[in-house]
Amino acid sequence: MKEIKPINQRRTKFTSKLTDDLSEYISKNKVGSIEIELDIRMNTPFPALSQASKSLSVPMVDPHSVMHLVMDSLPELEEKEMFTNSDIVFEKQALLVMEATLYAAIQSLSSLLQPYFPRSADFEEAFKKALCRIRPIIDSLIIDTENSFDENKFSTTDEKFNEIIQFLTQEEE
Repeated sequence: MKEIKPINQRRTKFTSKLTDDLSEYISKNKVGSIEIELDIRMNTPFPALSQASKSLSVPMVDPHSVMHLVMDSLPELEEKEMFTNSDIVFEKQALLVMEATLYAAIQSLSSLLQPYFPRSADFEEAFKKALCRIRPIIDSLIIDTENSFDENKFSTTDEKFNEIIQFLTQEEE
Protein backbone atom coordinates (compact mmCIF):
# COMPACT_ATOMS: atom_id res chain seq x y z
CA MET A 1 0.00 0.00 0.00
CA LYS A 2 1.26 3.41 -0.88
CA GLU A 3 0.54 6.85 0.49
CA ILE A 4 -2.64 8.45 -0.77
CA LYS A 5 -2.15 11.91 -2.23
CA PRO A 6 -4.67 14.65 -1.53
CA ILE A 7 -7.35 14.81 -4.23
CA ASN A 8 -6.06 18.11 -5.61
CA GLN A 9 -2.63 16.50 -6.18
CA ARG A 10 -3.91 13.41 -7.99
CA ARG A 11 -3.32 14.00 -11.66
CA THR A 12 -2.03 12.73 -14.95
CA LYS A 13 -1.21 14.68 -18.08
CA PHE A 14 -4.86 14.20 -19.11
CA THR A 15 -6.54 15.37 -15.90
CA SER A 16 -7.07 18.97 -16.95
CA LYS A 17 -8.64 17.99 -20.28
CA LEU A 18 -10.83 15.34 -18.68
CA THR A 19 -11.97 17.73 -15.97
CA ASP A 20 -13.03 20.20 -18.67
CA ASP A 21 -14.78 17.38 -20.54
CA LEU A 22 -16.62 16.42 -17.34
CA SER A 23 -17.77 20.01 -16.80
CA GLU A 24 -19.06 20.12 -20.36
CA TYR A 25 -20.76 16.74 -19.87
CA ILE A 26 -22.49 18.04 -16.73
CA SER A 27 -23.69 21.19 -18.50
CA LYS A 28 -25.13 19.22 -21.45
CA ASN A 29 -26.58 16.14 -19.73
CA LYS A 30 -28.94 15.33 -16.93
CA VAL A 31 -26.76 13.98 -14.14
CA GLY A 32 -27.37 12.94 -10.57
CA SER A 33 -26.64 15.20 -7.68
CA ILE A 34 -25.72 15.15 -4.05
CA GLU A 35 -28.20 17.06 -1.95
CA ILE A 36 -26.62 18.87 0.97
CA GLU A 37 -28.86 19.91 3.85
CA LEU A 38 -27.13 21.90 6.53
CA ASP A 39 -28.99 22.93 9.65
CA ILE A 40 -27.25 24.74 12.49
CA ARG A 41 -29.07 25.47 15.74
CA MET A 42 -27.61 27.44 18.59
CA ASN A 43 -29.21 27.83 21.98
CA THR A 44 -28.16 31.11 23.51
CA PRO A 45 -29.49 33.19 26.40
CA PHE A 46 -29.02 36.31 24.29
CA PRO A 47 -31.56 37.62 21.82
CA ALA A 48 -30.05 36.51 18.55
CA LEU A 49 -30.69 34.33 15.58
CA SER A 50 -30.73 30.74 16.77
CA GLN A 51 -31.05 28.73 13.58
CA ALA A 52 -29.66 28.78 10.05
CA SER A 53 -30.41 26.32 7.28
CA LYS A 54 -28.92 25.93 3.86
CA SER A 55 -29.80 23.51 1.07
CA LEU A 56 -27.48 22.94 -1.84
CA SER A 57 -27.28 20.56 -4.75
CA VAL A 58 -23.96 19.51 -6.27
CA PRO A 59 -23.93 17.63 -9.59
CA MET A 60 -22.28 14.22 -9.38
CA VAL A 61 -21.45 11.94 -12.29
CA ASP A 62 -21.38 8.24 -11.49
CA PRO A 63 -18.17 6.18 -11.97
CA HIS A 64 -19.69 4.29 -14.90
CA SER A 65 -20.39 7.47 -16.86
CA VAL A 66 -16.99 8.94 -15.97
CA MET A 67 -15.31 5.82 -17.34
CA HIS A 68 -17.27 6.13 -20.59
CA LEU A 69 -16.34 9.80 -20.77
CA VAL A 70 -12.65 8.87 -20.48
CA MET A 71 -13.07 6.12 -23.09
CA ASP A 72 -14.76 8.53 -25.51
CA SER A 73 -12.33 11.40 -24.88
CA LEU A 74 -9.13 9.36 -24.98
CA PRO A 75 -9.77 6.06 -26.81
CA GLU A 76 -6.04 5.62 -27.46
CA LEU A 77 -5.26 5.06 -23.76
CA GLU A 78 -4.38 1.65 -22.46
CA GLU A 79 -6.91 0.07 -20.12
CA LYS A 80 -4.92 0.71 -16.93
CA GLU A 81 -4.49 4.38 -17.88
CA MET A 82 -8.23 4.66 -18.50
CA PHE A 83 -8.98 3.29 -15.04
CA THR A 84 -6.42 5.61 -13.43
CA ASN A 85 -7.78 8.69 -15.20
CA SER A 86 -11.36 7.68 -14.51
CA ASP A 87 -10.61 7.28 -10.79
CA ILE A 88 -8.94 10.69 -10.60
CA VAL A 89 -11.72 12.55 -12.42
CA PHE A 90 -14.43 10.82 -10.37
CA GLU A 91 -12.64 11.57 -7.08
CA LYS A 92 -12.15 15.25 -7.99
CA GLN A 93 -15.91 15.67 -7.69
CA ALA A 94 -15.48 15.27 -3.93
CA LEU A 95 -13.72 18.65 -3.88
CA LEU A 96 -16.91 20.29 -5.17
CA VAL A 97 -18.92 18.62 -2.40
CA MET A 98 -16.43 19.86 0.21
CA GLU A 99 -16.44 23.40 -1.19
CA ALA A 100 -20.24 23.57 -1.31
CA THR A 101 -20.64 22.19 2.21
CA LEU A 102 -18.04 24.52 3.68
CA TYR A 103 -19.62 27.46 1.85
CA ALA A 104 -22.99 26.59 3.38
CA ALA A 105 -21.49 26.20 6.85
CA ILE A 106 -19.61 29.50 6.69
CA GLN A 107 -22.60 31.36 5.31
CA SER A 108 -24.87 29.94 8.02
CA LEU A 109 -22.41 30.66 10.83
CA SER A 110 -21.86 34.15 9.51
CA SER A 111 -25.60 34.81 9.81
CA LEU A 112 -25.83 33.30 13.28
CA LEU A 113 -22.79 35.11 14.61
CA GLN A 114 -23.59 38.44 12.97
CA PRO A 115 -23.87 40.30 16.33
CA TYR A 116 -20.19 39.42 16.93
CA PHE A 117 -19.05 40.74 13.52
CA PRO A 118 -16.82 37.80 12.55
CA ARG A 119 -14.42 38.45 9.67
CA SER A 120 -13.10 36.00 7.09
CA ALA A 121 -9.81 35.78 9.00
CA ASP A 122 -11.76 34.55 12.04
CA PHE A 123 -13.36 31.76 10.02
CA GLU A 124 -9.99 30.86 8.51
CA GLU A 125 -8.35 30.61 11.94
CA ALA A 126 -11.23 28.53 13.34
CA PHE A 127 -11.13 26.22 10.31
CA LYS A 128 -7.38 25.69 10.62
CA LYS A 129 -7.71 24.84 14.33
CA ALA A 130 -10.54 22.40 13.67
CA LEU A 131 -8.63 20.81 10.79
CA CYS A 132 -5.53 20.37 12.99
CA ARG A 133 -7.65 18.48 15.52
CA ILE A 134 -9.17 16.11 12.97
CA ARG A 135 -6.15 15.79 10.62
CA PRO A 136 -4.78 12.63 12.32
CA ILE A 137 -8.13 10.89 11.83
CA ILE A 138 -8.59 11.97 8.22
CA ASP A 139 -5.01 11.22 7.18
CA SER A 140 -4.90 7.85 8.92
CA LEU A 141 -7.54 6.36 6.61
CA ILE A 142 -5.85 3.74 4.47
CA ILE A 143 -7.00 2.19 1.23
CA ASP A 144 -5.44 -0.54 -0.84
CA THR A 145 -4.65 1.55 -3.90
CA GLU A 146 -3.50 -1.49 -5.84
CA ASN A 147 -7.09 -2.75 -5.91
CA SER A 148 -9.03 0.49 -5.69
CA PHE A 149 -10.61 0.26 -9.12
CA ASP A 150 -9.80 -2.63 -11.39
CA GLU A 151 -11.52 -4.22 -14.35
CA ASN A 152 -13.56 -6.62 -12.20
CA LYS A 153 -15.02 -3.77 -10.19
CA PHE A 154 -15.84 -1.88 -13.38
CA SER A 155 -17.58 -4.84 -14.97
CA THR A 156 -19.50 -5.46 -11.74
CA THR A 157 -20.49 -1.79 -11.65
CA ASP A 158 -21.41 -2.00 -15.33
CA GLU A 159 -23.66 -5.01 -14.66
CA LYS A 160 -25.27 -3.35 -11.64
CA PHE A 161 -25.82 -0.15 -13.62
CA ASN A 162 -27.54 -2.09 -16.40
CA GLU A 163 -29.73 -3.92 -13.86
CA ILE A 164 -30.86 -0.62 -12.34
CA ILE A 165 -31.62 0.88 -15.75
CA GLN A 166 -33.54 -2.24 -16.76
CA PHE A 167 -35.54 -2.12 -13.50
CA LEU A 168 -36.35 1.57 -14.01
CA THR A 169 -37.44 0.90 -17.58
CA GLN A 170 -39.75 -1.89 -16.41
CA GLU A 171 -41.11 0.36 -13.66
CA GLU A 172 -41.97 3.09 -16.18
CA GLU A 173 -43.96 0.62 -18.32
